[in-house]
Amino acid sequence: MSGVPEGVILRDASTVLELTEASERILQQHSARFSDLFRLKVMQAENLIWVDCDVYLLKPVTFDTNLITIGRAFRDGTRYLWNGVMYLDPDSDLFSDYLFLTQGDKIQFRDTWDTNVETGVENKSAKDMFERLGEVDFYSDNLPRNFFGPILLTLLAREHGNIELTPPHVHYPFGAPKLRKNIHDPQQFPLEYPDQSETIHFFGSMVRRAGELYRNSSTGAYDQLPAESLLQRALSGTLTATD
Repeated sequence: MSGVPEGVILRDASTVLELTEASERILQQHSARFSDLFRLKVMQAENLIWVDCDVYLLKPVTFDTNLITIGRAFRDGTRYLWNGVMYLDPDSDLFSDYLFLTQGDKIQFRDTWDTNVETGVENKSAKDMFERLGEVDFYSDNLPRNFFGPILLTLLAREHGNIELTPPHVHYPFGAPKLRKNIHDPQQFPLEYPDQSETIHFFGSMVRRAGELYRNSSTGAYDQLPAESLLQRALSGTLTATD
């Protein structure tokens, strides 16, 4: 296969998760949801950390098998868990519960999930979300895009309790809003990541939109992006942990 970066080892994904007719439909129609399941199956099979392709590495990624490698501050003071950089102990109760819900029948609301979640609607109650959605399982079509990722992971982590997380600045020093502002106006919205940061998640949809605005039609390069923005420095290869 052409275009594979040096050092990347290609593997047959079907050895981790074999496609069925139903799961292939999810892959085609809800690829992010399929990926939420696939990364769990990779961890179960290989006991490795998962890193999304739109995550920029400032330095080699590390993970402590005693910690959950996810998380950044959520607006209500809890942790809203993002799974772009992720490790869960495959032998943990949390992992087993999470994997079961992605492969089981209808998911019922649990009283331990009484919290707010980000679903893009005014009423952020998790209970209200389940009442709105009705039937909820991995093959439902009416779910929020991140239901089986950050939403369900956050609810389960709250339920299982006594969970230690990697500090949020290690893999998620910035959320999408700050990065988006920095892309377009780094002078007004400068960003400096902590020395301990290992990755920055640039969020593929945000990068695509920036590309539509700034890509030079003749060269295909992002040469109109503000030079000081973190994204431009990442694309030019000058964004490193030793800045």
